[in-house]
Amino acid sequence: TGQMVLHNGAAPAVDPFSFSRAGQPWFAWEWLSDAIFAAVFAWRGMGGVAAFAAAVLCGAAVLLFIWLLRHESGLWVAAGVTLAAVSASTVHYLARPHIFSILLYTASLLLIDEDRRHPSLRVWLLVPLSALWVNLHGGIVSLPMVLGLLGAVSLCERNWAAAKRYGILGLLCLAATLANPYGWRLDDHIIR
Repeated sequence: TGQMVLHNGAAPAVDPFSFSRAGQPWFAWEWLSDAIFAAVFAWRGMGGVAAFAAAVLCGAAVLLFIWLLRHESGLWVAAGVTLAAVSASTVHYLARPHIFSILLYTASLLLIDEDRRHPSLRVWLLVPLSALWVNLHGGIVSLPMVLGLLGAVSLCERNWAAAKRYGILGLLCLAATLANPYGWRLDDHIIR
């Protein structure tokens, strides 16, 4: 799929692979991941793809480590927890599109946590991040759900400002998921 995207300059809209659904509408949800992997493969072969995937996954581990250090957990606790999380999740360490969700979910939770402790404009970076993420992997659905849950918890705590902030942020992140080659039709397809 990634090679097709690079060759045609667009995500496919019809199924090019199956004989039973040839020419039928098709949604390449992970078209940008596929294109990235295809470009890395063209540049450095399968070894390059493996190294790229490892770098993305290491990025997620580094973000987790930084997050723990910011919570003043101490170097050894942060290292131990990070290594335990990495070890427990190695079953998912493949050169597949979900590696981007591992990285972006970790980055999103770090931004949200930082914002809860010290509100800033940085949390609004989640909106363009959502527009990118929706084209990389379907794990984007986790972010609006987390923000919706955070808004609901804020309501239960009677923290109206936080409920409004995270509610609006969640809606904007959800709206940003329309920034994909299929627009609203992707959401319709998922719901069906």
